[in-house]
Amino acid sequence: MLNKEGVINKFHFHFAGAFMLNKNQDKSYNNITDAKNIFFNKIKENNLQKYITYHGVVFGKIKSELLEKSNLFILPTYYEIEAQPITIIEAMAYECAIYSTEFRAIPEMLKNNFNGEFIEAENPYSIFVKLKSVTRKKINIYSKNSKRIFKNNFTREKHLLKMFRILNNIN
Repeated sequence: MLNKEGVINKFHFHFAGAFMLNKNQDKSYNNITDAKNIFFNKIKENNLQKYITYHGVVFGKIKSELLEKSNLFILPTYYEIEAQPITIIEAMAYECAIYSTEFRAIPEMLKNNFNGEFIEAENPYSIFVKLKSVTRKKINIYSKNSKRIFKNNFTREKHLLKMFRILNNIN
């Protein structure tokens, strides 16, 4: 959609992670091999190779470098065992604007139109609309606010303090 609208050149997408199959939700493919083939065939069919890089599962320095270079972090999750995605917390630590679904604990981290925007689960058009309207000014504001939310709620010290308070309230 971004390619057809002529705005794909505003972006370079870095995909990271493993291909997974959730039989209760994923209906467009039967196995992980099919999922990979669909993904890479769509890239090739639409001549998007220069706009998309797939990194596989990333850790440590490689993950840090990817997040450091990123302005936007998109997680269109509706995965049945998702709760509070650590990847969103990591992206906020690196000052990324967050685009994700209003799913489980994500609204505790993503404040719509403050540090990012909600997208609809299972709706690529929703992602397209948001990306089409992205501006540098909006991303700069969301990025600063992501860092603020991270510092106020998700640093190691804040996490340990919350755990300490919870444990002290147990009789």
